[in-house]
Formats: sequence, C-alpha cells, structure tokens
Amino acid sequence: MKNFQILLVEDDPKIADTLVCALQSEFGSEAEVAATVTAEDALVCLNSEPFHLLISDHHLPQMTGLELIALTRASMPDLKIIFMTAAPPEPGAEKIDEYADRHLLKPFKIPELIGCIRGLMQAGQDRIGGERFR
Repeated sequence: MKNFQILLVEDDPKIADTLVCALQSEFGSEAEVAATVTAEDALVCLNSEPFHLLISDHHLPQMTGLELIALTRASMPDLKIIFMTAAPPEPGAEKIDEYADRHLLKPFKIPELIGCIRGLMQAGQDRIGGERFR
C-alpha cells in the first residue's frame, strides 16, 4: 500500500485521540493521520491538502457529519468516506449510503475500522493503479 492521507473529524477528544493513536499504530509509515473537531475545519483541510480518506462522526458542532459528507461527495466524488454514528436513524439517514463508502455504528471495535480502511484503500488501488484516490 502506498502512503495515504487520512482526515478524521471527531469532536470528542478522547475518541479522536484513541482513533488517531490506533491508526498510527496500525499503519505506521503507510499513512498520515490528521484530525479536526469541526466540519468547517475539515473542509479547510480537504481543500488545502490531498486526502485519500475522510472518516467523519455524525454529531459535530455546527455543521453535522452528514452535511459534511454530502458537501464532500459533491465536490470530491472519488474521496473515500467512512461515516461513524451512535445516533439512531433520523430523517435523511437513508442518504448516508449515498454519500459514504462505509458506515460504522458506534461503539465499534478498532479492528472493524481498520478492516474498512484496508478494504477501501485496496479498492482504490485496484481502481486507479495504486497512485492516488482522487
């Protein structure tokens, strides 16, 4: 697997730290992991650096994760997206599958997230020769 860029959007610092540490431990030099706490900050990052994967929580301050992935999918259709939520389905939830490549219900186990990431990265390599995902 080539070096790839992951952007994590999670407003709970404990969860964010746990996920960043787990991803760095699992992928080592294969990946660089950046984290933000708001969708607005995520949009700035996505527009300034070439990320391969966006992992977003649903409940974020101001803009929701669902709004973030909808905007992102519209402007970056090849970006891989994993959507995380602990919330029960709400109006518009059927759109999750339209915007996200994978959907994880919290709480989930770290190996489940790792498996999703590896699957998406492998699919991206197969599709475009392993160079870049977008």
